[in-house]
Amino acid sequence: MDFLLNERSLCGQFKDIDSFLGSLAGMIKCIELIHQSGDTDMQIYKTANFYNCNVTETVKLCQMKNYGVSDE
Repeated sequence: MDFLLNERSLCGQFKDIDSFLGSLAGMIKCIELIHQSGDTDMQIYKTANFYNCNVTETVKLCQMKNYGVSDE
């Protein structure tokens, strides 16, 4: 099984940064399950420009550091 993060995963669909951060629990759980499985066939992929994807209509993922959001 593969886990793919691409420009369609994050396309400005959140109304604000807080709603985006609140949605991460599900994705984090998926990533934890992949790491815990020990299955070397399971991979996590992302496109090279994923950090340029929009979280909201006006805020890109790479800009979130300007909003005081931690890496947590």
